Amino acid sequence: MKRILALVVIFTIALSLLCGCFGASRVSLGNVVILGDSFSTFEGHIPEGYMTYYKADGDHAGVKKVSHTWWHRLIRETRSNLLLNSSYSGSTVCNTGYGGEDYSGFSFVTRVRELIDNGFFDENSVDTLIIYGGLNDCWAQSPRGDIKYSEITESDLYSFYPALSLIFSSVRDHSPNTRIIYIIEEQLDNAMKDGIRQITEHYGIETVAPQGVELHYSHPTYDGMKAISDQIIDALAEN
Repeated sequence: MKRILALVVIFTIALSLLCGCFGASRVSLGNVVILGDSFSTFEGHIPEGYMTYYKADGDHAGVKKVSHTWWHRLIRETRSNLLLNSSYSGSTVCNTGYGGEDYSGFSFVTRVRELIDNGFFDENSVDTLIIYGGLNDCWAQSPRGDIKYSEITESDLYSFYPALSLIFSSVRDHSPNTRIIYIIEEQLDNAMKDGIRQITEHYGIETVAPQGVELHYSHPTYDGMKAISDQIIDALAEN
C-alpha cells in the first residue's frame, strides 16, 4: 500500500513538473494572424515593403533573432501555426498618424479591410486574430473620436475608437468563428485603456494587459518580449 502511495506521489510530482515545463499546452490558438506595429515586427517575417523596427542585423536590447520576439515565442510555446504577421512599424490603428498625416495606406483598419476584401479569411481558416496596437495612436495624439458601434463613416476611421470598433465588427461579421485577442499596451494613458475595454467588452473580445515589461527606447527588450508572451499565455490559460 505504501509503495502504491509512493508511486502516486511520484507520478503527481512528475505531472506537475511537466505541466510547468510545457504549460503553454494549456493554451490552444490554432491558426494565428498577428496584426501589429513595431512591437510585432521582425525583418523578413512581415509582408514585403512593410516598415520594420527589429532587424536581423541589429541588436535591440537583446532582440537579435525572430525567436526572441513575443509573437514567435507565443506561437512556439502554444504549438500554434502562424498564418500571417501583418505588422507595420509606426502604424496607427486609425487613419491619422504623426503630425496629422494620412496613414490610411498602412493603418490597422486598412490592413484588416484589405485582408477581408482580398479573401484571406475565405481562403484560410483563421482560428485566432491577435491585435497589438494603439501606442502610435497615443503617441501621435490621433483623434480618439466617439465610441460607436454602427453607422461608422469613412471620415470616422480617422479617429481611434471608431476605427477599432470597425476592425472588431468587420472580423466578427466576416469570420464569426475567429477568436479575437486584443493586447492592451501598458504605456497607453488610462482614458485610452478605458475606452478600449469598453469597446472590447461590447464585442466580447478577450484582452490581455502585460505589466512591468522591460523597455529600451519604449520598445520591448529580450526580457520584455519574454514577459509579454508569458503573460499572454498565463492570462489566456486563466480564461
